[in-house]
Amino acid sequence: MFKPSETEKIKKTVKDFFNFLGITSPIKIEEINSDTIKLSFWAEEAPFFIGERGETLVETQNLLKKIIAKQLGRHLFVDLDINNYKEKKAKYLEDLARTAADQVTLTKKPQSLKPMWSWERRIIHAVLTDRHNVYSQSTGHGNQRHIVIYPS
Repeated sequence: MFKPSETEKIKKTVKDFFNFLGITSPIKIEEINSDTIKLSFWAEEAPFFIGERGETLVETQNLLKKIIAKQLGRHLFVDLDINNYKEKKAKYLEDLARTAADQVTLTKKPQSLKPMWSWERRIIHAVLTDRHNVYSQSTGHGNQRHIVIYPS
């Protein structure tokens, strides 16, 4: 867990950061483990803060992580979610993984999924680890990195 002084720094930084952006709704801050915090809030302007394919959300998360890490003087991971976007996206990705795996099993042909963020690819891989009739592999570089599902 974080030291009480670190927790206070995190809370102040998060509050100041989002106040600067005009977010006044309460922000839930959860300590997941000794180097991970989860931030979540509800905003009317969610599409603006999430962006296309979650790009703005991911970049905001990365920026906030760097700001907090610099203040604390150590590495940490920040998981930012707005209006439960990531939770809804995770459920969608789980369904996508199962559907694509079923299609690959029926056709016996590999299927490529669209490019995804690393956290999205992790969800797909995790869902498919229990499937013995298919396997998944990430391929490509940068913002073109995607998953290919193969028959076993």
